[in-house]
Amino acid sequence: MNRRILPLLAVSLFCICSWAQSIEGYWGGELDVQGMKLGLFFDISKSNDGLNAVLDVPAQGASGIKVAKTTFDGFNIRMDISSIPAKFEGTLLNGIIGGTFSQNGITLPLILSRKEKMQIKRPQEPKPPFPYRQEEVKFRNEREGITLAGTLTMPEGEERCPAIVLITGSGSQNRDEEMYHHKPFAVIADYLTRNGIAVLRYDDRGVGDSERGKAGATTLDLSYDAEAAVDFLKARNGFTHVGVAGHSEGGMISFMLSERKMVDFVISLAGPSVKGTEILIAQQDSLFRLSGMPQKALDTNMALFKELYSIINNSETVEVARPAIESLTSTLPEEARRELNEQFLVPWMFFFCKYDPAHSIASTTCPVLVLNGTKDMQVIASQNITAYREIISNNPNAKFEIHVLPGLNHLFQHCTTGHTSEYGQIEETISPEVLEIMKTFILTQTTSAGS
Repeated sequence: MNRRILPLLAVSLFCICSWAQSIEGYWGGELDVQGMKLGLFFDISKSNDGLNAVLDVPAQGASGIKVAKTTFDGFNIRMDISSIPAKFEGTLLNGIIGGTFSQNGITLPLILSRKEKMQIKRPQEPKPPFPYRQEEVKFRNEREGITLAGTLTMPEGEERCPAIVLITGSGSQNRDEEMYHHKPFAVIADYLTRNGIAVLRYDDRGVGDSERGKAGATTLDLSYDAEAAVDFLKARNGFTHVGVAGHSEGGMISFMLSERKMVDFVISLAGPSVKGTEILIAQQDSLFRLSGMPQKALDTNMALFKELYSIINNSETVEVARPAIESLTSTLPEEARRELNEQFLVPWMFFFCKYDPAHSIASTTCPVLVLNGTKDMQVIASQNITAYREIISNNPNAKFEIHVLPGLNHLFQHCTTGHTSEYGQIEETISPEVLEIMKTFILTQTTSAGS
């Protein structure tokens, strides 16, 4: 009996080992998040230390997220992604990994199959050689004592020309405002400089070659970084006019500078014109609805966020608000509670929620170009353009040119829905129409002043 069992067992083990597949490669699948499909892609490789993996989420502009630990026994795989934090657990059978993805107390099914690694196409991204001069520069925010770094592009052979500083939106971004594998500020700088306009774009504090500065910086603090960039350009010879173009939160900062009489013109690229809490409530409502969130879940989520914003608006400081916010989020899953507390209990959020840009906008007397897309789901055109028009209607000195651009999202891409999940899937970085409008507006300021 034993002599017959042992050979059969040996054959069985041999077949299993031969059949078990390698886990190395590029694997992808889709999560169904309340009706919205979200692609997740894992790049798994082997080294002397074992298995390594990184996660890409193209729809969120995220790539190369390191998987802290990957284990695989020939059938079962587990990937722990502590930086998010999240995990994937699954079983490899017949070339398919069936499993679950867990994050913030929520577990969803995820089936992975082998994929070709995606080739990201960004046809507008500038490539050398460039028909203009590029200079790596550094300048000081003396108020805070930090140095910021950037790139100044200048038309070749131009003795005198207009110049503009580009100011990024919320979040820490590099000088190209790089997101979702797009580099909108690089595209804008290239286009404008080819058309006779000098452009300074810089790394946000703590990004690239710019110093970090103090903890807890607010929009107001960031405005002094932009002010230092404007001062840097003004100290150089050869610029007829110096203006600013701010995207999203950068648009708010642009009006802070115009209120200080720092600049000759302003371009607001989807810059808010109403109080921060109004912006965020409209933004969340539109994105939740566009994602197909059921009405009951939408009502629950919106009630939670409105209560969070109410606590902030009625609290002088973060520490005053902390007990109420922690109490409100106490019944949520641990990861969701921690994420919300980290998001709301910071100085930036307090300032942004409470700040109303109306006074800065109303105080602006230099020429202003306002651009907003009809499919912008982050700074809603119907809300903000209406407010702009109301504000300037009471200012006889206002020189505003307003464009509401059909079919463009918050990044000024031609899009289908305007949802943030589309940003990385669209090849276009920024609408050529927007570039042309910006160029014409800037050059008109120079011509008008010279006539």
